[in-house]
Amino acid sequence: MHIETVELADFRSYESLLFNPVPKLNILTGPNAQGKTNLLEGLALLAVGRSFRGAKPLEMTRWGAKSAAVSGEIRRGDSSRRLRRILAPREDGVWSLMGEGCTWARVIPFGWADLAIVNGAPQARRNFILRVDANPSEEDQSAMNLSSSLMDLAVLSTPPETVSLLSRADDLMDQGDVASARLLFRHLADRGVDRAAFELARTFDADVLASLNVRGVSGDKKEAKLWYERAAGIGNVAATERLKVLASLAD
Repeated sequence: MHIETVELADFRSYESLLFNPVPKLNILTGPNAQGKTNLLEGLALLAVGRSFRGAKPLEMTRWGAKSAAVSGEIRRGDSSRRLRRILAPREDGVWSLMGEGCTWARVIPFGWADLAIVNGAPQARRNFILRVDANPSEEDQSAMNLSSSLMDLAVLSTPPETVSLLSRADDLMDQGDVASARLLFRHLADRGVDRAAFELARTFDADVLASLNVRGVSGDKKEAKLWYERAAGIGNVAATERLKVLASLAD
């Protein structure tokens, strides 16, 4: 698959950006905190409709903007598709991600922290495998079935109860009920759910709370760092990235 063009509007740190990747290898270079990862996040959001950082729509919208958009064109062989993702509040005020996806689009971010799939615990390998799109094509499914590690994917998948509780906790956060969301995230984090530990850390992260416009809830650097570290320890890449950002801010 080749991403022929991507356009960002009020996405993360970008007011506007037009990027036309060349075929095969593209290298992004520059100082820290200049938007390289934000661009990669936009590429992933365009193709598969989700952030590899686990971010919510409001968090991916540039500060002060009323909405954000990521659009572009992707190609595979003779097939091409124009995609557009909109991040904006619904009528009830809850921010959501809107737009149609593409069944054959695949994006799997791989960073230095993913070396844990080689030398880390099984949870890290499970997390990496599960980044594959949840609705693979018949061709991709056949290839997956030939791999013994991916044949175990159904066994390793998140239990329905966990999915339900995570969804409920996300809803509570959208409603601004941080205290109740923390209880659910803590319950799941204690059971080893890495995303729950990451989300729990975010409920103590002052920057995240500010971006969500949460009122009456204070951040706690110590608790945030503790749960980010715990999430990173069980394979959550987004937590590892956030720890790096926090460390750079402390320097």
